[in-house]
Amino acid sequence: MQRITEPDLAAEILKTASQIVISADITNEEAYVLQEIQKKYGTKLYSPIASNMQRFMDAYAEISGKSFPIGDWKNAEKADLFILFGLRYSCMETEAKNRVERILELLPGRAVYLHPMEDSILKEKIEHFIKYEVGSEAGVTALLLYALLNVKECDADTRKSIEALDIGYLSAECNVGEEELEAVVEGLDANKNITLIIGEDIILHPEVEMIAVMMALLEKHRGVTLLLESSLRNALGVATLCKLETKSLDTDTLLYAPYSSIEDDGMHAKLKYSYKYVLDFAPKEGSVVAMDGRLQKVKHMRGDNQALMSLVQQLDLPLQVNDPLFLQWSKKLKFDTEDRLIPTKTEADSVAFEVEEVPVFDGALLYHCHHTEEAKEFHGSEQFARVTKLKDGEKIVFEANGLIFKRVFKIDTSLKGMIAINPLDNRILSVDSLFSNRFSSFTFETETNQL
Repeated sequence: MQRITEPDLAAEILKTASQIVISADITNEEAYVLQEIQKKYGTKLYSPIASNMQRFMDAYAEISGKSFPIGDWKNAEKADLFILFGLRYSCMETEAKNRVERILELLPGRAVYLHPMEDSILKEKIEHFIKYEVGSEAGVTALLLYALLNVKECDADTRKSIEALDIGYLSAECNVGEEELEAVVEGLDANKNITLIIGEDIILHPEVEMIAVMMALLEKHRGVTLLLESSLRNALGVATLCKLETKSLDTDTLLYAPYSSIEDDGMHAKLKYSYKYVLDFAPKEGSVVAMDGRLQKVKHMRGDNQALMSLVQQLDLPLQVNDPLFLQWSKKLKFDTEDRLIPTKTEADSVAFEVEEVPVFDGALLYHCHHTEEAKEFHGSEQFARVTKLKDGEKIVFEANGLIFKRVFKIDTSLKGMIAINPLDNRILSVDSLFSNRFSSFTFETETNQL
C-alpha cells in the first residue's frame, strides 16, 4: 500500500482511476474536490459510511420533501415520549452523551431505549428498555409505525403497507412483544410530543432505505420529531456534496483517507485487503458538517493547504484556488444564522413499503463502537466467554468487515448475552469511518496462529 502525497503523481493516478473509496473523515473541501474529479473524469465515488447516509437521505426525502431530518434538540427536552433507537449510550462520544443525559434529566415524559444490548448506565434513567434481535431494526421500525400511527388518517399507500404487515411474525422475529409496545404508547394521544433519536446502527443498516421511509412516515403522519445522533464524522457533509455509489466495485485500488489512521487504530487493527494507493491531501484547516447539521471547523496537524490546491491545479479542475483554501463548496450548501445546514427541499410523494423477512444472526457476535471511557477494551459477558471458550486476558486475532484486529479479551460482568464490544479508537478516525456495519459475526484465532 503506497501513500501518495505528491500532487503531480496523485493527479496522474486520479485521471485513470475507475473508483475512489472515501473515508467519511474527510473535510467538505476535500469532498468538493473529489466531486469535481468525478464530474470531469467520470470516476465513481464510494464511501462505506457516507454512501449509506446518502441512501437514508434519498429515501427519507421521497416522503418528507427535504433531504434530511433536522429537529430541534431543545424541544426534545419537553417530549412526552423520548425514544433512543439504534445507538448504545455507553459508546457515544462525550458531547453527544451529555446532550442525551441533559434531555433525560429534564424530560417530563417517559424515555424508551431500543437496542440489542442492555446498557447498565441507562438503567436508572429510562422507563422502558426494549431489547430486539440484532439486524431486526427494519422490523422494529415497522412495529413502532403500527403502534404509533392511526391507519385511518394515513395516505392510501401507507395504509395499505401497514395493513399488510404481519405483526405476529415481526413481533416474534424481532423479539419485541406487542404488550411492550402497548406499554410505551399508553396514554399518548395525537397531541403528545414524541422525539425519536436515530442512531448510527440505523444509518449503517443494510435496509436503511426502508427504515428511512418508515421514519419519514412517523414524522409525516404522527408529527414525530426525528433527530440524527452519531459520531459518523463528516458523513452528512460528504453525502450532501458528493454523488456516491450505493456499493463498491469488486476491485478497490484507490483509497482517499488520512493515511496514518489506516495502518493501526492504536489498538492493533489494520486493513486485511491492501489498497494499491492511499491518497492523503487533508488541508491544514477545513470544515465538516456534524450529524445535527452544525458546521464545524477542524484542523489537521499534518494538513497542507498548498498540497490540496496544487492537486486541483494539476487536475485542471474548474475551482478558484485561494489561500487559505477555496470556498466554492460552501456555495453548494446553505446554512442558517446558527451555522446549521438547511435541508434541500424536494418533491414529496407517498411510497409503499414492505417488511417481509427479518434477518437471523446466531452464535457469538461483535458490536463495533467508538472508543469511550466505558468502552475502551474488547470485552464481553461471562456467557460470551463460556460459549466462545475465551479466557479473561487472552490475546486473540480476528477479522471483521475487511479489517484484522489484535485484541486482549476482558470479561465484563455488567454485560449480558452473546454480543461482545469491540471499541475503535477515536484518536484514529478513518478505521472507524471505513467500518460500514456495527454488528458482525465472530470467529477468532489465538495470537500465535494469526489469520
